[in-house]
Amino acid sequence: MTSKGPGIKFTDDERRAIEASPRPPFLVTPHWLTLLDGSSDDPLRRQAVPTMAEYNTGSSELSDPLGEEDYGPLPRLIRRYDDRALVVMTGRCALYCRHCFRRRLTGDDFGEITDKQAADIAG
Repeated sequence: MTSKGPGIKFTDDERRAIEASPRPPFLVTPHWLTLLDGSSDDPLRRQAVPTMAEYNTGSSELSDPLGEEDYGPLPRLIRRYDDRALVVMTGRCALYCRHCFRRRLTGDDFGEITDKQAADIAG
C-alpha cells in the first residue's frame, strides 16, 4: 500500500519519508490500517509508517546490526550458531516494521530466493 492507500492521513514528514523510498519499503495490510487510531503518535502507526528520522544514522550504527554478514557462508544462508541455520527465502513481508534489523534484506529488489541459491544451500 502506498501513500495513496485508504484509511490513513499522512503527516508531511511521513509523506516525505515514503516518497524517499525507504528501506524497508512502506507496506501495510488493510487489516493493519483498521488497527490505527489516527494519531501520529499511535505505537502501531510508528511501527509501520516511515518518518524522516529513519534517515538520520549515527556514526556507530551498522547496516547489519546483528552482524549476520560475518556468518553468511553463502548468499541468503546465515549460520550464526553451529546447531541452526537461517535461510532468507524472500525479501517480502506483509508489513515492513520500521525497527527491522534485517532491513538490508527487504523489498522487491532483494527478491525471492533463486533455484541456484536454494541448490547451493542444500549442498
